[in-house]
Amino acid sequence: MTEESTGPVKDVETWLLSLAVHPSARGEEALSLARALVDELDNPQRAAPAVHIIGTAGKGAAASLLTDMIVRAGHSVATHVSPHVYDIRERFTLDGEFPDDDALATALATVRVATGRVLDEHGRPPTFFAASAALSWVLGRDAGVDVFVTEAGIGGRLDATAVHDRPDTVTVITNIGLDHTDVLGETVREIAMEKVAVISGRRDVILAPQTYEEAREVVVAQSQQAGSRLVEVPAMGGWRADAAATADQAMQTLVSRHGFERARFRDAGWPPGRHEVRELAGRRLLLDGAHNPLKIAALIRDMNGEPAPSVAVVALGAGKDLAACGSELVSLGCPIVVTEFGGDDPPYSHAAKDVAAVLQGLGADCVAEPNLPAATRRALAATEEGDTILFTGSFLILADVVAAMAG
Repeated sequence: MTEESTGPVKDVETWLLSLAVHPSARGEEALSLARALVDELDNPQRAAPAVHIIGTAGKGAAASLLTDMIVRAGHSVATHVSPHVYDIRERFTLDGEFPDDDALATALATVRVATGRVLDEHGRPPTFFAASAALSWVLGRDAGVDVFVTEAGIGGRLDATAVHDRPDTVTVITNIGLDHTDVLGETVREIAMEKVAVISGRRDVILAPQTYEEAREVVVAQSQQAGSRLVEVPAMGGWRADAAATADQAMQTLVSRHGFERARFRDAGWPPGRHEVRELAGRRLLLDGAHNPLKIAALIRDMNGEPAPSVAVVALGAGKDLAACGSELVSLGCPIVVTEFGGDDPPYSHAAKDVAAVLQGLGADCVAEPNLPAATRRALAATEEGDTILFTGSFLILADVVAAMAG
């Protein structure tokens, strides 16, 4: 749970986690339950225009930067991102800040009642993610925000955030690559089709620079079919610059469509767990939740010019492509300690021994240590003061790593 969480924050976290205990609905059923939930709430996501951010990599960064621009321009915004790293409230901020306890308690009560009605009518509750997004929209409606910034979860067509159905919803598409292939499809083209299906019925589409031409082709074709205005953001030379340019284009669209004041990008910092640097135990910790080949490759490129890690601690979620992730991880060129996350309930990780076997087969200096605290201690023992330790492969290990290193 969120460290030292109390009152409404603990209540929200406990309740959302209780939804994850249920066997989660998937696909069409999950979207149907998400729609039932927002219907019970009188569709809070329609209370203001929205920027809907979908893609494989760069969604959180684009959402964070756009939120900062909107606030500096003097407008109010409710932002939903996923996952959180250290605090459940990272998922639903108001003007880039955590909501206060009273607002959170009120929104929680509203969404809980609606969720109970959905459960009674359908025999199954909406998912953790759908309820989290609904909390963001209720918080925003209650606060009277000018705009919603919503990061999608997995995919687009069947994602809980696909309930953004106003024609003036701005669709931002970040870099698309292979991830969640068990759900979205086995090729980049199939995954892109799932993601960009949300374009239908919307006027504005912003396309970030793409690694794969087939993803771009899908977006262009879908935009033309939907009659949407497509703006392609030119590559700026790195994921940070690309994220800034993409957010800036989204801001320009809000200015032109809704008369927003103008605010340009500034280096406002990055969301938790995205190339996050901390100094703990005399070491430089680089914390990054990169969990697919596209993100791992971007992380490694982004480290160019920085101190190279002396050791890396890696955990990969079950269902991730081990060969593709492994081929990127071996380019780190440092020893790797493979560990695990998860307990009795999902999400689960790949077994450390399986990941280690793949990495060893690719020539990496690698050892399996399933216990995360033990893996952290191993990395600490293998380094000296001033050395860099990289922790990556999943957002789900980062909070525990920081707690272990701080202790």
